[in-house]
Amino acid sequence: MPTFTIQIGELGKVLEKTVKQIQKDTDRGLYRAAQRGRTLLVDRSPTGWSGQFRNAWGKPEAIPNGYEVVNNAPHAMIVEYGSRPHMPPVAPIAMWVMRVLGPRLKLELKTARDHGAKLWEKGGTFEATGKGEASTKQGALVKAAMEIAWLIAWKIKKRGTKAQHVAGGAEPELKRFVEEELARAYDEE
Repeated sequence: MPTFTIQIGELGKVLEKTVKQIQKDTDRGLYRAAQRGRTLLVDRSPTGWSGQFRNAWGKPEAIPNGYEVVNNAPHAMIVEYGSRPHMPPVAPIAMWVMRVLGPRLKLELKTARDHGAKLWEKGGTFEATGKGEASTKQGALVKAAMEIAWLIAWKIKKRGTKAQHVAGGAEPELKRFVEEELARAYDEE
């Protein structure tokens, strides 16, 4: 172990320099841990068709005593913690249905004697039939999407949504990243 001598008059400057170096190393280690944590959270995120939740993880932002990585998706809290049974707004669900199932919706316009928009599963696809007023395939798509959206909304009203624990479930790994990156930062230089 190397030995060095410090004069009593220089002790304050040496301590100040040492503290600044430790702060700099700590900041570097925490930032690296936050970057690794962001990558982990992105990988753990559920992938919807649009990828909105997965793509909403921001870059690490400095906060007092560390860094934070935030998901700015409007539904991030619901994905993380789930929700109690409630009636959700149907329009956003319908838009999601059109994005996700739109290419797989097989639209056939039937005659006016068919009663309303009926939806059933058929070989992994959905088929929508509408009355004569659904004169376009787009109109039938909207009807089919609304029908599916109402079914999903009623399921959420009855059972709520299940928590995914994207960040909460990653806590042991995130702690390990902090330990590894701090050790690495202190060993450098």
